[in-house]
Amino acid sequence: FTGAVTDKKGLIEEAEGGTLFLDEIGNLPLPLQSKLLRVLQEKEYRPVGDKKAAKVDTRFITATNKDLPAMVKAGTFREDLFYRLDIFPIHVPPLRERREDIPLLAYHFLRKYSEELGKEVKNISAEAMRILSSCIWPGNIRELENTIQRAILLADNSTIKPEILSFLTLSQTEQIPQNIEELKEIKKDLREKSVEEVERVFVTEALKRNEWNISRAASDVGMQRSNFHALIKKHRVARPK
Repeated sequence: FTGAVTDKKGLIEEAEGGTLFLDEIGNLPLPLQSKLLRVLQEKEYRPVGDKKAAKVDTRFITATNKDLPAMVKAGTFREDLFYRLDIFPIHVPPLRERREDIPLLAYHFLRKYSEELGKEVKNISAEAMRILSSCIWPGNIRELENTIQRAILLADNSTIKPEILSFLTLSQTEQIPQNIEELKEIKKDLREKSVEEVERVFVTEALKRNEWNISRAASDVGMQRSNFHALIKKHRVARPK
């Protein structure tokens, strides 16, 4: 192209004969979705500044934390591209649904960042690990990674203790109540602002578990539909678009 002084291979060309991983595919703008679709369908692409199309033999793996079927319905993700990609989907559950992985991941990040930051932090106390294991982790593994990194910076000895994790918010450290009785129990000891937060998370997670079906979600948590719907309106909980 104009101004270029050397040839530089693009990602697709670099991955020729191998595998190309595209993270957060749900963030790809529609114009680029069309170009990717052509690569997948025709197995060819046109390098920048070249008049001829080049053949490609590359396996594509994509990942996203977005609801692609919902995006297809909303018109923000191409339906034909979705079905091209949806050949062998693998659902990775959120971290809160596989809490047994948290200690392993926590120590992995502890070793990694202790070395990178030049700190001699080697242990996590049992109580601190209990706090980490009870977190909701809306940001999943990346949020846990950032938490461990921050805890290492705050640690003044070789062990991460509960007080170091005081920066975690209520929404991170509270277990999500699974039914109306658990919600009532948790609300007893909370400030008004915290109650609002727990109620909002409670309603949102119940809806997510039941694919945003209000009747099923209400039944799941042991509430009448009208009362559950009142909580939805109170906290303005809406299904993500």
